[in-house]
Amino acid sequence: MPVGYSASKFVYMEIERRLERVKNITHEPVLLKEEEDLLFKTFKPIFPMHLYRMKAVDTLIKLENCLKDADPTYQRFQGQDLCMSLLQAVHKGVLKNCDPKPIRQFVDLYQSARHAPKIFDQEQFSEYMKLLSFILNSICYPPKYHPKKWLGKVNPEDTDTSLEDFGEADLNGEAKSCLPISILRYSVNLYMKEHSIEHSVTFETSV
Repeated sequence: MPVGYSASKFVYMEIERRLERVKNITHEPVLLKEEEDLLFKTFKPIFPMHLYRMKAVDTLIKLENCLKDADPTYQRFQGQDLCMSLLQAVHKGVLKNCDPKPIRQFVDLYQSARHAPKIFDQEQFSEYMKLLSFILNSICYPPKYHPKKWLGKVNPEDTDTSLEDFGEADLNGEAKSCLPISILRYSVNLYMKEHSIEHSVTFETSV
């Protein structure tokens, strides 16, 4: 007997609408168990090798969370084309510093880990994590992370242009932070007056 048989037209149409909607409902669960994820904190080869696939798929959420931090309007619906979503992020500016080529390479490795029958071992996983780290380093964050937003007077002559690595995704699949990767050290002069005597205090801060 057909679904909705003898129901009113309104109820029948609502049943059809909901059944049509079912095919668009998707879920991307976390694949690795906690004890399996701990294996990636060691420097030993992982067995069985399909755990590399599962870790690669799980790690994608770290990239998407960082993109949302940089641009709250960024959203990729589950099942939506990943490459198109990241290229849209390039167009919108949040990934404007990232060339499309490594994005396509990253997506190819992601699809390989998720669907392809060919081998996805430690070598492919390491390459995947390097591309992930490169994309994370290319994210353009809002002005609130910019050094100029900090109070204080920047002395260009005392500026130390050495960069420190911060937030880089390591080969174990852990994205350490969603903050900008490079930290620029400045010498900041703060001026204060006390009893009509001007004092100058100089200290280094990381922003």
